Parts: sequence; structure tokens; C-alpha cells
Amino acid sequence: MRTRMIRSRFFMAVLGLQFVANAAFSQWQQAGGQFGYNATTLAANGTTIFAAVQGSSENRLLRSTDNGSTWANTSLPTQTVIAMAANGNTILIYRTTSQVASSFARSLDNGVTWNELTTVGLPNVNTVVAKNGKFYAGTQRGVYVSSDDGTTWTSLGLESVAVTSIALQNTTILAGGTGTIPGNIFRSTDNGRTWSNIYTFSFPSRITALCMNSNTMFAAITPLTIDSPVSSQTIRSFDNGETWFAFPLGDKLISSLIANDNVVYAGARTRSNFIFRSGILDSGGVFRSLDNGTTWTAFHPDATNRNVSMLLLTQNSLFAATAPAGVSDSAGGRIFRTSLGVTSVRNQSEDVPMAMTQYPNPCSERATIEYHLNKTAFVSVELISPLGQVVARLLNQEQGAGRHSIDIDTRAYPNGVYFYRLGINEGLTTDVLHVIH
Repeated sequence: MRTRMIRSRFFMAVLGLQFVANAAFSQWQQAGGQFGYNATTLAANGTTIFAAVQGSSENRLLRSTDNGSTWANTSLPTQTVIAMAANGNTILIYRTTSQVASSFARSLDNGVTWNELTTVGLPNVNTVVAKNGKFYAGTQRGVYVSSDDGTTWTSLGLESVAVTSIALQNTTILAGGTGTIPGNIFRSTDNGRTWSNIYTFSFPSRITALCMNSNTMFAAITPLTIDSPVSSQTIRSFDNGETWFAFPLGDKLISSLIANDNVVYAGARTRSNFIFRSGILDSGGVFRSLDNGTTWTAFHPDATNRNVSMLLLTQNSLFAATAPAGVSDSAGGRIFRTSLGVTSVRNQSEDVPMAMTQYPNPCSERATIEYHLNKTAFVSVELISPLGQVVARLLNQEQGAGRHSIDIDTRAYPNGVYFYRLGINEGLTTDVLHVIH
């Protein structure tokens, strides 16, 4: 399978996107008190939230039964939690302790009591995710699955890959690798029976985050060395991984990606904390896109505590686990929470076009965009280059109900993939235009 990549510093389009909802967010609140040096890992079962915190002399697993308002220690011994996932009342944690080697601990009663698990033959685990009654583990030698709450594990392949990130959607599994050889993204569309390499990087790297949103896939890549010739990248695919584009988060060190309908959240670490704890602080924090990753705005939980280790999305809340921004930062790690809600959902037929077409596509000299409005609306149309630059503002005015068309003279534009963005009141529709002379 041939994979193509279009690199850009700022990519401003999404294929076939129609934005029909406005999400409203209350302000962030600190969930509980200061937890120590580093809040690293989060998991949830309803309003029961689990948080791993790591300090210079003490590590703890905390549990909240009131959606993060108050916290209490669990009965597990001092530990460093590497990965954690919840599947109903079953909580699975992979950790290291001073008493035992890396291993799983499991709770079958929503974190009240815990037992050690013996997992013979399972390689060291980097990440754990849960879905539909199963746990999936990304290990130093591929992907494993457990159907009995972590008691036994079965290999799903990729034994030569150190898997650091996993994303699940229906029968599709994404697995991100890491290592001194070029990193890779692998895809299985049959629950792990077969795999395809859908992207290969040209530099030693680590896949720090993956997520899927219908046919759109997101991935974050970070180089393994500070002297890498290539900076961190965030990439997106609109066609299940066949083609990848860079999207506009620059070279931020993304630690977490979450997609929920057309809303996507990205948590970023500060650069000095992530690589050798030295150098100039890079701008970490939380970033949010309301249009499936096309445009992003800062959505930080705190002005100073912006080194985000992990994001967690529950039914009604978004949580951010943070750590101090650098070794000189005396503030301990904290967990922040914001409530999510929908204040208004517009019927798609109210403002956005009932139909939109462009022809010919590909085009060589001219292209025409046609659309239909159900009622009078303010309409803007922009043509955007492959580098994310607005090369032409084609329309910016109020138009009445009915059918409309716009002609684009493409003779002056070099060959490439362009994007046109149609704004109808507060809605956006963006699509692709291929120019070939």
C-alpha cells in the first residue's frame, strides 16, 4: 500500500467537513488539591476517576468517586503507573514498584480492592486501552488483547514493533511504533488479524498519540533525540490512513489526542520537560478544534501550569493531568476539569448548503463552485494553498436564498492540492480542489 504525505506548517482544510454544532465550555477548575510532582495518567468509569501521581519520593494512585471533586489514596503500594484503563468496574493498571517487577494490578470492584496479576510471556507494556469488554496492550513486541480482564493475553501481531500508542474504532485498530529505526503507523481493519503499514517516518521517532474520528485519523510524532533534523509533527488523514497531511499545531509536543464528533482536543507538554528538561520552554497546554482539526485555539486550564501529561474525556467532563513546566518549577502536578455541554445544535439545513459541488475537479484553467442556501445568509469563500495560506478571498457578502455559483480562475496557481472554505454565517464547509496544468 502506497502512502503519500503532504507536509505543511499550517493546513487549513478538512475533506467534506460540515460544522453543525456549537459546544459551550465552562471554565477550568482544579480537581482536588496539589498532588505532588507529576500527574501522569488518568482513567475513568463513569464519575469514578483514577489518577496516577508521581513525586520525587512518593508515587500514588488516587481515586475519586465524585467526578474529581475529592480524592483518596487506593490500597495499592507505592508505584510508578505506566498505563491504566477502565472497562466498567474492572480497572487494569500496569506499573512498577520497589517490591515487584513491572506487572499488572487489577480491581474488579471499581478500585476498592486490588490484586496482583501474573502475566507469563507478556512483553513490557507501554500503553493499555479498553473497548467493548476487552483490554488491548501496546508492548515492546507488538499488540496484545485480553478478553478475560487481563488474566490471559493473546498476541495480535506486530512482534517486531515497540507499540507506544493504540486507537480503537469499531473493527479498526491503529498502532503507533517507536524506536531508533524510522517509526511507523500500522492499521488493522479486522480486529488485529491482519496489519498494514500505512505510514513510515524518515527519522527515529515516537508515536505519542493516536485517535480516530469516523474516517479521520490523527497522529502525533516526536523525535527521539533533541538534535533530530525534523521537529515534532501532528498529522491527519481523511481517508482511513491512505493519505496524510500535516495540521496546524506546529511542532508542539503532543502527549494526548481525543476526538469527540467534530471536536478534537490535544494536550501538549512543554519542550524542556519532555526532552532532557533543558532549553527554552515550549508552549504546552490544551488546544481545541471545533472543526475536526482544521483550526485550533488555545484552551489552557491554567496560565502557568501548562505541561499536560494526559487528557481524559468522560461523558460530561474533560480532565487534564499536568506536571510542573521545568525542574525549577516548585508547583506540584495538578488535575484540572471542565464541564462540557451543548448550548445549541443547528439543523444542518438552516444555514449550511443543501448541496455543494465543484467542477471540474481536477481542473486546469477554471473551476466552478455551486451551492444552495435555504435562506438569506452571510457567505464568505476563500481559496487556500497547500501551505495553508489564503491565496484568494472570492466572496464576502450577504446572499439570498437559492442557488449560487462562484468561478475560480486557476491559471495563475501552481499545480497542487488547494482547498476552498465556504463560510455560511457561523458554519464552515471545506473541500479539496486539485489544480493540474
